[in-house]
Amino acid sequence: MQFSDKFNELKEEANANNVNATGIVSEAFVSLVKLDHVAFKLNGYKEIFTHSGKKLSDHLSCRLGKWVAADGKQRFGTNPMFPQINEPHQKVHQSMNEAIELAKNIDGSESEQLKQEILSKCNDAEAASNRLFDVFKDMLAIASNTQTKTPSQQESSAPQETQTNKES
Repeated sequence: MQFSDKFNELKEEANANNVNATGIVSEAFVSLVKLDHVAFKLNGYKEIFTHSGKKLSDHLSCRLGKWVAADGKQRFGTNPMFPQINEPHQKVHQSMNEAIELAKNIDGSESEQLKQEILSKCNDAEAASNRLFDVFKDMLAIASNTQTKTPSQQESSAPQETQTNKES
């Protein structure tokens, strides 16, 4: 094997490692954002139980909101799932803050209707959170499926495609 062939092989392996590292960084960030939103909701529930009325951050001010506007847009802007982050993300923050606002009005003689409104807002936040997590899962799956293959991977898959085409 020639030096240039060996060097090209090493270059392909380095490129594949870079693609893998990028995927790992993306997965780690998504995991961190999920934890952030679990903590956000727990903080929201604390504010509801204490009737503080203390609003939490909006969807543009949290780590995910800042990431979506900058690094996330650069990394995933062409991913068809990326634009779908905003709606459930905004709904998580909005619903939790609305529940906090409603709960501050509880004074011991609260109505069943007010309790139901608070529960409804909390359920909305949980449902939106689940949708957001599904968007992340799908976004990462699409990203990992569309990562560029190395030239040797493309060559190794070519005969299979040709064979399949001959059988048709």
